[in-house]
Amino acid sequence: MLTTTTDVLARLHRDDSATWETFDDRWRDIVERFAARLGLDPEAAAECAQDTIVAVHRGLRDRRYERTRGRMRAWIFGIARHCAQRQRRRPGARGRRGDSAIVHRASPDVAATWDDVWERSVLRESLARLRRDTRIAPRTRAAFEAVVIRGDRPDVVATTLGMTVNDVYLAKHRCLRRLRAIAARVARSLDAGAEGDAP
Repeated sequence: MLTTTTDVLARLHRDDSATWETFDDRWRDIVERFAARLGLDPEAAAECAQDTIVAVHRGLRDRRYERTRGRMRAWIFGIARHCAQRQRRRPGARGRRGDSAIVHRASPDVAATWDDVWERSVLRESLARLRRDTRIAPRTRAAFEAVVIRGDRPDVVATTLGMTVNDVYLAKHRCLRRLRAIAARVARSLDAGAEGDAP
């Protein structure tokens, strides 16, 4: 199992196909969502994601990424931002999509968009792992999702699930604590570029 950036980079440098597949699965969606949030249509966003993955592959192969200069996600952000800008400058791009949001947005806004997409991706993956965690009782998970995800009132959830209100609050607390731990591992694994520890 890949758990450190060093392991992942070594495998990516060797063109390990399973590692690249995992890397692609993780990052393509993030880059595509980022490009879409910057105003690219679905086709252009998908192209941006593809171009970014190819550029990352070449960059890693040519050893242009150096861990000492920053996190992998920051490096990928720079590549994705440039790919999105190139998509916007393509002939006919403005005619189809209006003025370039990337040209008019200040750099911090683009960085904030990347951070938001990153955080949402971490949360989405963390919730998926929490839902697969067999150490959490189904009723505990149901109480957590009802209160935290759907925003239901704890007293209504308690009645619906046959729990006390205190049990609902305990379920919420336990699942949030577990979710935070999972999210920390997911963020580390994404920064490493591949799958990290299971929940």
